[in-house]
This record gives sequence, C-alpha cells and structure tokens, in this order.
Amino acid sequence: MFPKKSVSSRSLGSNQRYYYRINNKLVNRRASRYDQAPINGDAWLDNDDNNARVMRGGSWRNEPFLCRSSSRQFNYANEMLNNIGFRVIRSL
Repeated sequence: MFPKKSVSSRSLGSNQRYYYRINNKLVNRRASRYDQAPINGDAWLDNDDNNARVMRGGSWRNEPFLCRSSSRQFNYANEMLNNIGFRVIRSL
C-alpha cells in the first residue's frame, strides 16, 4: 500500500477537490473562542494540561514507523523540534 521509494504526489491521485495525498505531521488544535488569544505569537495555554499535543501523520525523518500516516506521538506545545512541519503543494 505504501510506496517503497519517493513518488510524485500526483501519481497517488487526488480527491474531488484536487487535494493530493501526502504524509506529514499535523497537530490537531482548535479553540471555541479566540477573543483572548495571545497576539505576540506565544502558545495559547490555559493550564498545564493544555501543554500536551498529539502529533499525527508522517514525518520528515526516515524511520518507517514515523513516516506512516497512522503514526502518533506525544509532544509539548512549547517544545522545539526540527522534524515536524507542514507542506505546501503547488503545481508548476
């Protein structure tokens, strides 16, 4: 099911909105109110329990267990990591 080598995202096909399947880490975050959100770029934390995040999706690293879309990891919101991010896809 997973390619054994790098492939073009176009070769995997797109959905009805022309989004292509990619593997990367994403953080699920949302809030019900934004009127008290920090405006200086700081993490928005109500208490210590809100400091934990679940990272889901693939990775920029090469360990097979991290590259899978189903991988899950625990990280803190204020933790600096160099192996996570997001990708912007554009046709040229």
